Amino acid sequence: MKETGREAFYTPSDVSVAMVLVARETALAVVADKSCFPLVCDLATADDLGEVLDRQTPPDAARLVTFFGMIPNFEPAIILPKLATLVRPDDLLLFSANLSPGSDYAAGMEKILPLYDNELTRDWLITVLLEVGIEREDGSLDFQIEADAREAY
Repeated sequence: MKETGREAFYTPSDVSVAMVLVARETALAVVADKSCFPLVCDLATADDLGEVLDRQTPPDAARLVTFFGMIPNFEPAIILPKLATLVRPDDLLLFSANLSPGSDYAAGMEKILPLYDNELTRDWLITVLLEVGIEREDGSLDFQIEADAREAY
């Protein structure tokens, strides 16, 4: 983008202040401070994200909205309409989901459980709890696979 003379704007967004600040600091290596707009919000409850982004970027700027690995954390009927409000006609939305591999859903879930049930993920998840005053010794993070009543195994 720099070679084409385009200015980049970046809005790191997460429910965790710590995660947003880390993303901001990393981005400042390639994005000007005046063009970086950290945003702490809960995507499930925020209703004005499109308006917030509109105020942060020029109206003729194309947006690239990324939503990697987040789809399983939200009900599709809730998050997909919210994502749609962020994307204008010339914008792009890139998203991914950690899907269960193979034709046996239950076996696939067992295969990907270690991607979530590990110390690095635990440290990342506990950050949100620590920010609101919940301490590590107040409980434990447990990962388990629950069958969805709508899914037929």
